[in-house]
Amino acid sequence: AVTANSSIDIVNYNVREAIASAERVAARSARPEQAFTNELSSSVLGNGGLRNRYLEQADSGRGTVQITAPIVSAEQSSILNTGRLRADRDHGLGDGDPTFKERRDR
Repeated sequence: AVTANSSIDIVNYNVREAIASAERVAARSARPEQAFTNELSSSVLGNGGLRNRYLEQADSGRGTVQITAPIVSAEQSSILNTGRLRADRDHGLGDGDPTFKERRDR
């Protein structure tokens, strides 16, 4: 007979639920170690698992477009996407003088 004990402090409710679900599946299995591992892997890394769900939630909160502030949000999106303001022209009025940066030894 083999006995295994463990202790883990998990605050995240979703992770705790995934572990509890894996424990329930393992308790009903002839090979509890394999059942536990497979269920936990599926719950965390599977298509509908925590990883993909958390990544989807993170992506859905990244947008800068805001209907109540269209000009500001459009400029924010432009800066994040291109590094420049939306209406910024090449060699515009506020641009610096690049001539001092040119190499003259060639």
